[in-house]
Amino acid sequence: MIITVTMNASVDKRYRVETLEPGTVMRVYSCRNTAGGKGLNVTRVLRQLGAEVLAVGVTGGRNGDFIESELDALGIRHDFARTEGESRCCVNVVEASGGRQTEFLEPGPTVGEGALEDFLARYAAAVHEGAVVAVSGSLPAGVPAGFYGQLANVASQAGAKVIVDSSGAALAASLAGGPHLIKPNMEEAAALLGRSLEGVADAEWAAKELMARGACRVAVSMGAKGVVLAGPRGAMHAKPPRITPRNTVGCGDSMVAAFALGIAYGWSSELMVRYAVALSAASALCDDTGAFNETDLENLLPKVECARLSWGPRRRCWLPRVVGVQCPRRRCLLPRAMGVHCLRRRCLSSRAAEV
Repeated sequence: MIITVTMNASVDKRYRVETLEPGTVMRVYSCRNTAGGKGLNVTRVLRQLGAEVLAVGVTGGRNGDFIESELDALGIRHDFARTEGESRCCVNVVEASGGRQTEFLEPGPTVGEGALEDFLARYAAAVHEGAVVAVSGSLPAGVPAGFYGQLANVASQAGAKVIVDSSGAALAASLAGGPHLIKPNMEEAAALLGRSLEGVADAEWAAKELMARGACRVAVSMGAKGVVLAGPRGAMHAKPPRITPRNTVGCGDSMVAAFALGIAYGWSSELMVRYAVALSAASALCDDTGAFNETDLENLLPKVECARLSWGPRRRCWLPRVVGVQCPRRRCLLPRAMGVHCLRRRCLSSRAAEV
């Protein structure tokens, strides 16, 4: 099972207007309300993919009631702690004239000490059921910056692998918990590392630098340019085909859902990063946030370009050494050609090279 954490859940409102004109009265011709927050976007995508998922976090007030009722309607299990005050609303204004999107994000309620303790008790019980924990979004007032690092430690002690998708102090502090994977975008990584980043080479450098600071794997997302995924065995870059997006909100959350699914199912890194990019692009083609069209995903997946950027430390392949076949860059030529499994690891014939 995959557990998603949303500490700052929201009611997401999507307004469609012809053209946004500040300082005037705007008529909204279409409005849609959904249960939101980055973690709940991840939750809905995982549910659509058929994964077993449990949503945890904090909600409050009538907005919190709406959020939980929306999850009930989708058949999604949830176990939220309740806090005083109202869960926030976040507004995304989409312009029909040019597709431009403008977001207004409320800060959310202050989470009291009692609600935080209640959440931690629920979380500690839940992580024993999960193989992967996906922690997403901002921290509301009242929650310390190091909270995500604390959640990573609790999950690791229970044997679960943790993904963190956040920014700023919350993301920086999470590294102390040794998360299995973090997914900053280029702007978030640049802010964390204190330097500007441009292009694939900078993304690879940033990923490896963040690994040195405590993350096991790092995925640096670059919008239409794809993502760079780095891990102990090297780095690779995956790029989607050119598309005309309809709604870019939540695309990164769909990518996190793909990583969570891949980690839970033990996918190779190449398969996982290809799937993550394709799912993110499919999400951009869908009007609804935290959703995708299965046909779009099927069409996009074979069109994703994936390239190896670097290798990690070379590992010897025991079988070729015995039979006298050379193994360049730890690729096992004999098992790959004959479909034989190396005794110490699975070869490329049945599994793409891992990062």
